[in-house]
Amino acid sequence: MPSLEKVSREYEGKVIFVGVDVGPFTGLGTHDDARRIIVEEGLSYPLSYAVDPSPLQKYQVYSMPTSVFFSADGEIVHSNSGVLTEDRLREMIEELVADA
Repeated sequence: MPSLEKVSREYEGKVIFVGVDVGPFTGLGTHDDARRIIVEEGLSYPLSYAVDPSPLQKYQVYSMPTSVFFSADGEIVHSNSGVLTEDRLREMIEELVADA
């Protein structure tokens, strides 16, 4: 999450990051746990939480963390299961921004 925060600030105005807590549906904590982490990590990008497990199915989340990348038109252009390093995240964003 600190990496996401750092990169989201670097690309502010070009890319929108949105975090979605699905912890209660994956056995990885409660919404209260997520709130605590948000405060502890000082996250400033938009964050929300799932009210049911449908995002897991809709975006084919099979492991955590999963990152889903959308085009400006709302189409899924890439999905990544597992942790993204800052460098890899930047590479992926640069590819997507260059294609736009």
